[in-house]
Amino acid sequence: MTAPRAQGHGFTLIEILVVLLLMGLMVAMVSVSFGGPSDGKLVDKEADAWQARFALMHDEAIMRSEELGLKFDGKGGVEVMRFDPDAPVPGTEDDPDGPKGAWVDLNDDNVLKNWQSQPGIHGSLVLDGLSLGESLIPDDAFTSGDDDNRANQDSKDGKDGKDKRLTPHLFFLSSGEFMPFELCLYKVHSSLLDGLFDSQRQSRERALLASGDPDAVVATCIDGHANGTLSQPQDPDMDWSKGEVKW
Repeated sequence: MTAPRAQGHGFTLIEILVVLLLMGLMVAMVSVSFGGPSDGKLVDKEADAWQARFALMHDEAIMRSEELGLKFDGKGGVEVMRFDPDAPVPGTEDDPDGPKGAWVDLNDDNVLKNWQSQPGIHGSLVLDGLSLGESLIPDDAFTSGDDDNRANQDSKDGKDGKDKRLTPHLFFLSSGEFMPFELCLYKVHSSLLDGLFDSQRQSRERALLASGDPDAVVATCIDGHANGTLSQPQDPDMDWSKGEVKW
């Protein structure tokens, strides 16, 4: 006598769909928890990169025995420059006896490169006691030639020769000193910007940055000291709006 064959019990379509849904939810939760760096880590990483570039500028100025500078474009871009004592002051290129000494670009340099802040990272540059673009370098510190020629040129133009100079915002001198400054980098919490269109996102970011709310914005600052040292203070300045240059 043959024993009856046991019938297998399969899964219904609904059961399979429920299992797949639960698996999808679990994967999503794990991705949120472990998938990418937090806003704070992103800002810290960007600040470390900026500080490394400042340190490189400091070291290169000493090794090259040149005065170097950084010019900010207000959109997160930074242009590397050097002071050329033999270059004509902008606007006087056609005058062989005109004043000398101008800041020139370093676009083709193999070591020092222009750079751009990472998307979503905002910044605020504060110069220590100086107005935007004001140089620590005296007017005649790097001017060669006859002072009378310069005076004559100034009287013709009705301007001070320095006004024509394309000067950086930060200076790194061959002596190892540089302009005291504070650069703070900010990032609005991503969760506060989810689902917004670009125009809405930009407006929302600006409002939250201006608020200085530590629950909405994370920040890391870099302090540059006149003796050529750099540091990151424990308590970052949350006042983004006070920067002479900000983006």
